[in-house]
Amino acid sequence: MNPIIAIIFLALMLASCRDKNPVVVYPPQPFPQPTPYPQPLPNPSGGGIQPIAVPQCPQTTIGVDGWVVTCGAPSTLLVAGGVPDAVVIDIPADGNGLHYVIKSNQWGSLAGRTVVMKYTVAGDCQLQAKGDGTYDPGEPMLTLYFQQGLQLSNNEDTRWWGGTTRGKLTENGSYEMRLPVNPDGWSNIMGHGGVGREAQFNAAANAATYVGFTAGGGYFGHGVWCNPGGTKRIVLTDYHVE
Repeated sequence: MNPIIAIIFLALMLASCRDKNPVVVYPPQPFPQPTPYPQPLPNPSGGGIQPIAVPQCPQTTIGVDGWVVTCGAPSTLLVAGGVPDAVVIDIPADGNGLHYVIKSNQWGSLAGRTVVMKYTVAGDCQLQAKGDGTYDPGEPMLTLYFQQGLQLSNNEDTRWWGGTTRGKLTENGSYEMRLPVNPDGWSNIMGHGGVGREAQFNAAANAATYVGFTAGGGYFGHGVWCNPGGTKRIVLTDYHVE
């Protein structure tokens, strides 16, 4: 048989077989997870800290005192440090601003204990919090925060905010936030409170990897920035767990 005719005949046979096969429907694939940093990872209980996954939070600045600024703008830098449990942050004027400020949890289990944060605010800029076009961005404020796991996760119960006791940013002065780590004072990624989710809340509080605070409006960690024409500085003077 002529080779060309043989090839055409074979192709027609394959096409005929393919048309008779049922359509294969593949299941949805999970959303790609951020690529973690190479192993081994630092041990948070020993004071080490790792950058947050690049695809989620491209900006991470690690201070000499162990505090980390992440998820915000490249211009959000730790201006100074070195004093135990202290950090200085200048809020940038770039439309993105300050988001998460965290450090390794050196206090062990947080459940039933009290997080204490003292800080001062100085400057004359007009602050803006991020909204999403549907919800009012709200007043720019600081919110106590803790996290379970070495990387930011979209698992609902791995990140918790102390939304019942929030800290002022718009008015200059010295402030203190003090909040017990109990289910009735905290809410998770989806805004669900710890009451009714006590098991999930306590699991995260007992295995908290990072502690700290976030900046935002109605969205606690979505960012706060200065409108052009002024400056605003946060000096964190104390952060501890009793």
